[in-house]
Formats: sequence, structure tokens, C-alpha cells
Amino acid sequence: TSKLPDPTKDDFWAVRVTDPSAPSIVGRVNTGSGLYALDVAGQFAYVANASSTNQLQVINVSNPASPTLATSRTLPGIDPLGSYPQGRSVFYYNDSVYIGTHETAGPEFHIYNLPAPNNPVHAGSIELTHNVHEIAVRNEDIGGVSKTIAYLATTADAKELIVLDVTAPGVITEIGSFDAPGDEDGESLYLIGNKLYLGRDRTPAGRDDFYILDVSNPTAPTALGSMRLNMNPNTAVVGIVVVGNFAFLATSDPNGEFQVWNIADPANIVAPGP
Repeated sequence: TSKLPDPTKDDFWAVRVTDPSAPSIVGRVNTGSGLYALDVAGQFAYVANASSTNQLQVINVSNPASPTLATSRTLPGIDPLGSYPQGRSVFYYNDSVYIGTHETAGPEFHIYNLPAPNNPVHAGSIELTHNVHEIAVRNEDIGGVSKTIAYLATTADAKELIVLDVTAPGVITEIGSFDAPGDEDGESLYLIGNKLYLGRDRTPAGRDDFYILDVSNPTAPTALGSMRLNMNPNTAVVGIVVVGNFAFLATSDPNGEFQVWNIADPANIVAPGP
């Protein structure tokens, strides 16, 4: 969606969950233009902001009652007057921040190194000509060589999942992809072990919108199983978390915002038993 957050409202919240049955708000801040995504590491939150400049924000959360903006960065090479220059997705990993945008005039995927948690330094970028809806990054052994690999959920019709080698941020290369039937976008992902879980925009009859992929070889992700969630038109799987044999899905479908599926057998995804 191209809908932007409301810049007049607080959009960053610190919530205490000591008692899960009664979470309480302890602090909040208005990031200015609104935020699309965040990731937290230590005492800092890294935010993909809905601004045409300063798309990456760093918020100090050492005092949850009073979160404060520590610094911000404008993504280089992007035309702030072009289409959708705002930050859309963000991921922290191993002293680096990875941030994606909507398809825009310039590179849609950027890497910042963190010599200090509140000092992002731009290290590299790549133009994909697609939205980057979600990001997951980790180190992997490929052919006996340690590599840093980024998995992206994108709008590419033939590459809903794009896999990048980001070991050298100044020379980012695409090394793999996955094409699900149809042209519905990749919206969300969750990576654990050798499996990647991919959520899509709602698909018409005959196509699936939730996939379990084998990424033991990141250059050639393969489907282990998939299913159609029967969502309403113009909805999507917007978030995924997997714990044990269960996948927890957040969707934008008002008739099924929260779903739980038994994924013990990826080839036979079923509703949990009693």
C-alpha cells in the first residue's frame, strides 16, 4: 500500500509487559512523519521513517519513559521529490542496519555500519526496482565460506523473495530468488533454521499466499509446502512468527487478523488440533 502514516500522531511507543495480561504504556514519541517499521538492539531503536529525507532514525530508549531521537540519516542516491522515497522496512544485525524503501528513484536497499550504536555510516546500496517490504539478515556458510546473506520480501513478479550477498556492503550481489505462482507481492517473512516463511498479498483461487521454503542453499530456495488462506481481496499476510510447530500470522483481513497454523508437516499445513 502507498498509504502514509499520520504525522500528527505519536507513533513510537514503549510498553511494559511485566504482566502480559495488563501491558502498560510507559513512554512515547512522535517521529515526525510517522514510521513503517522498527528494530531494537540494546538501548537503541532503528526506525524506517515515512519521510522523504531522514528515512533512517535512531531512537534512544535507555529511558523507556522518555524515548528521544538520537540521530537520523537521509538515504543517499534517492530523489526526495520522486515517487515513494520513504523508508519502509528495517533490520538490525551484527552492528549493521539494513533499510528498504518502496520502489523509488534510486536504490531501494541500503546498508549502514554502526561504529557506535547512534552513529550509522552508509556502507552500500543496490537498486532493485521493487518494493522491499521486509528484511532478514544472518551469517551463513556457503561452500565453506562465511557470508552475510539478506533475504527480502519484494514486489518483484518473478522474485517475491530476493536473496542478496551483503558480505561486502559496497558490492552487493543477488545470489538467489524464489518465484511463487502469479504476480502477488511478497509482504512478510520469518527466517529460522533452514526454513523461511513467506507471506504474500491475497491471491485469487488456485494460488497460495503462505509458503514454507527450504533455504539450506540460499542460492536456490525451494518450496516445502504452501497454502491458500482464503483472505478477502486487497489484504495480505503482514507479519509472521514461528514457534515450534506453529506459525502465527498477522493479516490485514478484518475477518482473520490473527491466524495460527500447525506447520509440523510443511506439505500438509493444518489448523491446530484441540
